[in-house]
Amino acid sequence: MLQGKHPLPPSDNPEALLAQHERGLLGDLQKYLSKDSKGRSNHRSDAFAQHVTPRARDLVQAIGHRFAYDFAIRSVRQELIDVWESDCILEDAAWYVEHAVLSNQELQERRILAIERARPHLQSIIDEFDMGKHHGSTPLLSRVSWDEFVRELPSFDSGIPRSRL
Repeated sequence: MLQGKHPLPPSDNPEALLAQHERGLLGDLQKYLSKDSKGRSNHRSDAFAQHVTPRARDLVQAIGHRFAYDFAIRSVRQELIDVWESDCILEDAAWYVEHAVLSNQELQERRILAIERARPHLQSIIDEFDMGKHHGSTPLLSRVSWDEFVRELPSFDSGIPRSRL
């Protein structure tokens, strides 16, 4: 990809922060490709090994985030996308502070606002994805469900009388 042999399809949302991150990382890391005697990109240099290899995972993750965002924007509720996007951004906050001109405080505020915007829709999201059977089923949620849970636990008797202390 860095050598241009396997270009990625362009983003459907090129101005989205995750798309900017992907393009930015690709551009940053391409700088470390050297040219061989025939002018072809060469990934076998010390600079490449020192600067690109340690960031390869970050690049793959950025590409995956961008692809997921492009897909999600078509079919997933915006409230969920905003929470997920803010979490993705915080995974490489330094890049966004340096290149997207957002302060760390602004990044944290974006996440808080995204969560606050999603919170009123939580029950409908749970219902929409049929998560009710997985969400909130612990017996500790009510005294009645806890008592029922305890009654159903197996009991074992050693035959030794209990202490009356």
